[in-house]
Amino acid sequence: MFKQRTEEESVRRTGGDYANQLKLSAGPAGHPKVFKLRVLPPHENMGGVPFVEVDMHFGLGPDGKGAVICPAFFVKPCRVCDLVKKWKDDAEHNDDQREVASLLKRVKECKRKLRVTANVVDMDHPEKGVQRWGFPPDAKKQLRAAFFDKETREQRNITHPQTGRNVIVEVELNAGGWWEYTITASERESALA
Repeated sequence: MFKQRTEEESVRRTGGDYANQLKLSAGPAGHPKVFKLRVLPPHENMGGVPFVEVDMHFGLGPDGKGAVICPAFFVKPCRVCDLVKKWKDDAEHNDDQREVASLLKRVKECKRKLRVTANVVDMDHPEKGVQRWGFPPDAKKQLRAAFFDKETREQRNITHPQTGRNVIVEVELNAGGWWEYTITASERESALA
């Protein structure tokens, strides 16, 4: 059932409906942008885990900003994966260094990447309701760590509506131009409004 709903969601997303997608932005190195989010508890079909992991392709479409869930995630053929493989092969058999660089750039942009999503409420804009937040696996590790109380050395449920905690997400561009996340849980419990 979960797989079917995820597949249906993939089809819907390819239609361009990103209305409830949380879009964060990054500050310059040394001056991160700060967001206060509340990760919501998993629904009954998520197996007790508030995160969903999928393979995605980015850098698609005429503006290079399109993204889709990779059909290979559902054990189906993927035309983008086939295209990425073709570009790799073309790069290996090409003598024009400019063309090779261009092909390898496209490969890097469009190859399948793991993406994690969670349902969240942006606590600075709660009127927007529940939104999906997509983030890379390294940010997931930090978010998972927020479920661990360093003082008591025990697990805590930061998603609980009454006794959970907000998470503070800092996002900045590192020296290489990539987004870098720092994620910590709030020190105190708070109820969702």
